[in-house]
Amino acid sequence: MNRIIRMLGVDKAIRYVIFGKIISVLTGLLLIMLISHHLSKDAQGYYYTFNSVVALQIIFELGLSTVIIQFASHEMSALKYDYSERDIIGESKNKQRYLSLFRLAIKWYAVIALLIILIVGPIGYVFFTQKEGLGVPWQGAWLLLTIVTAFNIFLVSVLSVAEGSGLITDVNKMRMYQSLLAGILAVSLLISGFGLYATSAIAISGTIIFSIFSYKYFKKI
Repeated sequence: MNRIIRMLGVDKAIRYVIFGKIISVLTGLLLIMLISHHLSKDAQGYYYTFNSVVALQIIFELGLSTVIIQFASHEMSALKYDYSERDIIGESKNKQRYLSLFRLAIKWYAVIALLIILIVGPIGYVFFTQKEGLGVPWQGAWLLLTIVTAFNIFLVSVLSVAEGSGLITDVNKMRMYQSLLAGILAVSLLISGFGLYATSAIAISGTIIFSIFSYKYFKKI
């Protein structure tokens, strides 16, 4: 597969995207089969509703990541990411603006993460409490999902700056690893009997991989 993609002239950045999508599709198909086998009809309803409610994070994010990528890319016209030093080098004026953008992005996403915990979490809790007669233990899974989703979206601030800094290949590679880890985690949780906790697989894997990425590439910034 890798050889075929190289023969087609696809660069590394796109290659990682393709592999990531293939992993997502394959694990998605496997999860559909496992969900129908390991979860009751009522639990399946919770599973898919959990994912729908958490999708509300898009409302809070409002395309902020795209704006950050554009501004970071603009400042990088006079800057360069030094892989050996793991730092940004270049014109001091541009670097100061770049660092200000980085700090602003972190602050904004910290607020978004807090809003997810304070608004989406309680709204979901109230909504699912009305369904408690179904006898599905959902509270722990919902609490975990809310918390790791908040952490995950907070780290999007670093990824957005990284993309704007030209680290496209590195970001895509990291996302490929996240897809792989998320699939392994979700399958393991479903098979082990922790059905609803599998909804947190993407957010947990994102938090782990994004944290490693942030430390590796931006610990000096």
